[in-house]
Amino acid sequence: MSQQPNQQSTITRTQLFHMVMQVTIGIAILQLPHRLYKTTKVDAWISIILVLLGVLLLIYMLCALCKQYPGKHVYEFLPIVFGKKIGLVLNIVYILYCIIAVSQFFYQNSQILRKWILPRTPMVVLIILILLVCIYLAIESLRIIARFIVIINLIVPLLFIIPIFAIQYSEWLYLLPIYQTDIPSILDGAKTTVQSMLGFEILLVVYPFVNGTNKQIRKSVSLSMTITAFYYLFITIICFSFFTGDELEHISEPVLYMLKAVSVRNIMRSDLYFLSLWTVLSITSITLYLFMGAVGTATIFGKKDHKPFILIMSLIILGMSFLWGIESIKDSMALFSTYYSFFTVLIIPLLALITTKIRKRFK
Repeated sequence: MSQQPNQQSTITRTQLFHMVMQVTIGIAILQLPHRLYKTTKVDAWISIILVLLGVLLLIYMLCALCKQYPGKHVYEFLPIVFGKKIGLVLNIVYILYCIIAVSQFFYQNSQILRKWILPRTPMVVLIILILLVCIYLAIESLRIIARFIVIINLIVPLLFIIPIFAIQYSEWLYLLPIYQTDIPSILDGAKTTVQSMLGFEILLVVYPFVNGTNKQIRKSVSLSMTITAFYYLFITIICFSFFTGDELEHISEPVLYMLKAVSVRNIMRSDLYFLSLWTVLSITSITLYLFMGAVGTATIFGKKDHKPFILIMSLIILGMSFLWGIESIKDSMALFSTYYSFFTVLIIPLLALITTKIRKRFK
């Protein structure tokens, strides 16, 4: 037994559009220009466009896979594709993916809030407060979460508008010369960007709950990811034109430092306004991953309701969040998370789609 699509749990394509956008625009946007400059210099825009093309192909693949199993989400059709035992293992892999992603979000989110807004607040307090808000949202149905996200998405245009004020201080010569980086470095930058654009994989869980045809769903998600990619490109170009290369090498959150230096008439510290809006979006991102993991856990235990598993997952996530603060294993965990994401978002769906096509051909 598991959650089955019904009239009370379905969402519209517009809600899906907003959902994918919010889950993608997360912590990475604050650090992406710094991380990209270290690998690709001013040619980061090439990496972003390459990743966008790759993501659109991935979305096409995920939709093609979900189309083969109408009315079922990933936790339900993996046992059908690979058998019960392997399917159970892969379901656990996806649940662990959600736990790792959420724990990393919690730590990074709390770390930035503590650094920029609440320096005297203990990290554990910030993590628990954010976790309580996410639990309050995640225990609801997908439709209620989607409605909340649509309302919150009204603040997204402000995330475009606020950085515009920094353009008047930009030095566009900083963007020259174009194509000064070799292809391996651009591909390395693409790998960095992929991590920042993850989130569209929630399609594997929410697909059966969306009203619309496969083509309509694919268009909604593709449009959402395209807008997100161009937002990343917009922010990256502004940061590259605002800071010198040496500054970008050493400033870990260039977006916030840029906005801190910009004042608009009587509005001071625009970085705090931006950070406050960003925090709300990051909470919805965490909520969706928490919901995704809880649905998988409920499916494994044969339950319809995901609510009882939200608290269990939250306790596990709370404990794992503090592991990200241990300097001796922090880098190893980040590297593991990168390859683990690659395995869950690309390898498993690709193998599932190939296996499904072969079975249907020889059936």
